[in-house]
Amino acid sequence: AKGETAYTPAVSLLRGLNVALDMILAEGLEATWARLKKNNQVVLEGASALGCTPFSERPSPAVAALKAPASIAAPDIVAGFAKRNVRIAGGQEDAKPVLFRPSVMGDTDTYDALTIVMVLEDVLRDLGHDVAYGAGVAAASRFLHAASVPA
Repeated sequence: AKGETAYTPAVSLLRGLNVALDMILAEGLEATWARLKKNNQVVLEGASALGCTPFSERPSPAVAALKAPASIAAPDIVAGFAKRNVRIAGGQEDAKPVLFRPSVMGDTDTYDALTIVMVLEDVLRDLGHDVAYGAGVAAASRFLHAASVPA
């Protein structure tokens, strides 16, 4: 009735949203989607080389929903990332034991995607999965090189 909010508004969240939208507009919407898709593919390529498979036949362009290798519990992967101060999401409901979801959404670049792959290598190795040092990062790097070479 007084034209006021019922509670203190989340001004910092609204300001952050405004800045994020300005960044997207400055980059261009199509360029933003292309960057996210490429960085997500970097994660998918690296994870595949480490024995992880996409959860979906049609992966999201910004969240690498991945199945853990058969001998590894996905919640242990999520915990291993957290131990290294890198946050990723786990699965929900029936998918919780097998699904983990690293994301490249937001203001990310290829180095962020490569970091996800590198951390995944370390986590899987710590959990007893047979992972060759650098295998995931090498696969991700090969994809980046192929993506940057003109056809």
